[in-house]
Amino acid sequence: MEETIIQGNPEITEKQENVLLGLVGALIGGILGGASIVLLDQAGLVAAVSGVILAICTLKGYELLGKKLSTTGIIICIIVMLVTPYVASRVTWALAIAEEFQWEFGDAFKYVHDVVTELELEADYWKNLLYVYAFAALGAFTTVKQAFKKK
Repeated sequence: MEETIIQGNPEITEKQENVLLGLVGALIGGILGGASIVLLDQAGLVAAVSGVILAICTLKGYELLGKKLSTTGIIICIIVMLVTPYVASRVTWALAIAEEFQWEFGDAFKYVHDVVTELELEADYWKNLLYVYAFAALGAFTTVKQAFKKK
């Protein structure tokens, strides 16, 4: 990674962004944020704080490994933040299914939609997913807004 000297002032340098490493950082942050969603849900909570955790972990992960948070980085982080609540919600359902039916987690994860349909729990599934997305968006909005302002 090179740093370029800003014209006119050799003391001020601008870090070069590494999008690939930034993506890896965003994914690691997304995993940590997703884990917070699952853990809070296991504790019986669906809270906006999980959205804040998701946003901070994703944005900071990108910035730490990518060395700079650009508009491209913020867009990548937003995509990660859109995928993570779905995966986290599915993990939560898979954990419940695995416990209820004494299945392996992998099987439960694979068949979440089939079990939900078979047990006629679609309304609960979609309601829960909507809550996860709503709280994640609520919590993430301010963090992403601040990142855009800072940029």
